[in-house]
Amino acid sequence: MERTPELFDTIEAYLNDTLSVEQKEAFEQQMQADKALAKEVAQHREMQSALSDKKTLDFREKIQKIRTEMLASEEDADKEVVTLTPEKAPNFPYWKLAVAAVFVIGLGVLVWDNGTTDSNKDLYAMYYKPFPVDDTTRGEGKEELSAIYKSYKGGAYEKVIPALEKHLITSEKQKLRLYLGNSYLGTDQAKKAAQQFRKVTEKSMFYEDAQWYLALTYLKLQVKDSTKYFLKNVLDYKGIHEQKAKKLLEKL
Repeated sequence: MERTPELFDTIEAYLNDTLSVEQKEAFEQQMQADKALAKEVAQHREMQSALSDKKTLDFREKIQKIRTEMLASEEDADKEVVTLTPEKAPNFPYWKLAVAAVFVIGLGVLVWDNGTTDSNKDLYAMYYKPFPVDDTTRGEGKEELSAIYKSYKGGAYEKVIPALEKHLITSEKQKLRLYLGNSYLGTDQAKKAAQQFRKVTEKSMFYEDAQWYLALTYLKLQVKDSTKYFLKNVLDYKGIHEQKAKKLLEKL
């Protein structure tokens, strides 16, 4: 089993119950035959459950708190002159740190340390700019789209999102997915943004843009391996985002 973005999309669709009946049955048969795939699905289900729980959205802060407690316990232990017996040993729940480590490693997601969170937010703010509305877009002559683009340019993303979602039902324009993905980013819905950017196909003239915004999306989400993965895709494309991707990759 090769862990690819396409596989992750299929797993996500399966967990969100958006596959067709035939696709779902085929995927479940594949899981029965491939234990590694079944394990991957289980890990994604656990991660999805965790991310949907508001309490666990502060996961990194919890880990930092546990680490602080551990260091404090060690400092207290160092102050003791006598040899500690089991009864006198600091009562720190080391198992919490172990469980946290297993949770992160088991999911196969490389999350940045708390100490770098602020710097990565700065990098995101430095490199992120919404996908622009160009003159050709405004000149398409469709009143509905023109109104959407005007709202998008003005940063009214909450108004743009439902309009674009409705418009995509009857239109598969790849460019619209870039606008919708950026609108999701502008309303702190990074996961939904990633879904839209992934749907921009390699044959599309907007593919490089989508890969660039995917890298920024995962930078925002603090997912290191995915950020680097999509930055390298941008470098391989050798297009207008190449130099920015190279500089950003060097800073990570």
